[in-house]
Amino acid sequence: MNSTTALTGQARSGARGPDSTDGSMVVGMANMQKVTVTLPTSAVLAIRELVAAGKADSVSGFVQHAVQICLDDVAEWGAMLAEALAQTGGDLTEAEVQWASSVLGLPAGATDTSAVA
Repeated sequence: MNSTTALTGQARSGARGPDSTDGSMVVGMANMQKVTVTLPTSAVLAIRELVAAGKADSVSGFVQHAVQICLDDVAEWGAMLAEALAQTGGDLTEAEVQWASSVLGLPAGATDTSAVA
């Protein structure tokens, strides 16, 4: 049993779910893409325990939910930061970025502010 089989219950040979008749993904999964991730063994075991206890539908479903929470958090923090910057005079100046970098112990020029706004 390889790690893919252990996580998904399917071998890499292209095994599909029971609803697949033509080798393609299930219609309801048209907006999904299968990826491979590496997780610590302890995390996989903890997720499997949640699934076994009925607290999560599946390993895949658990990971999908966790990823969506992280994406929502990033979007929310970005919106909050953009609002705070708008209320306090707009984007950071180069001098402010340099000051913040020095306070945080970052090397000069290490701060990318393009993702801030």
